[in-house]
Amino acid sequence: IEEASIERALIESEKRKLYKQKFAELAEDCRTVLRNFFDGNSLKEIAQMMGYASSGYAKKRKYKCKSQLVQLIQNDSQFHEIKGL
Repeated sequence: IEEASIERALIESEKRKLYKQKFAELAEDCRTVLRNFFDGNSLKEIAQMMGYASSGYAKKRKYKCKSQLVQLIQNDSQFHEIKGL
């Protein structure tokens, strides 16, 4: 049981490391939008902070930035190694 817990912890650590690495590769505005969203700010608040015309545009940016992050992660060979564990 303890060995399985350690293995799960190592896998989670590798996932976080890959996420942080790929998050850092995003453009600054994408990182800001996603950070604000993950921190619980509403799309309206994000639009105001970022100087966007509407919360609808903030929603589009969040979606595009999140999609870019997912693509970066999925295109990394380490993702496939972790996924296979």
